[in-house]
Amino acid sequence: MTCLKPETARPAATGPGGIDHNPFDTMAPRTPGAVPREFRNGQAVKAHNIAPEGAYFPSYNILTPHMRSPEYVQMSTAAAITLGLVPGQMHRCGCTRCLNLLLTYPEGCRA
Repeated sequence: MTCLKPETARPAATGPGGIDHNPFDTMAPRTPGAVPREFRNGQAVKAHNIAPEGAYFPSYNILTPHMRSPEYVQMSTAAAITLGLVPGQMHRCGCTRCLNLLLTYPEGCRA
């Protein structure tokens, strides 16, 4: 759903109040459910202690090379921080509606 009703859009199933779109003034973020401790901060991966094969660890002293091979998987720095592959911290607050803000992001955005 969107907070805007496109005039060219076909009617959809009606929601609360019989409207077919989600007005901005009624939008509210969902309260996230509790995540079990064993699944937080990549613990499921860390617990098995298996070294990744073919992982590319970026060097923050040089530019990231152009890697277009299927042998490489490019991930965001946020994902790498979550999995513990690179150092860093993330922060979440109510004003950003659950958006993770990177506090330490030495490389910048590669996404």
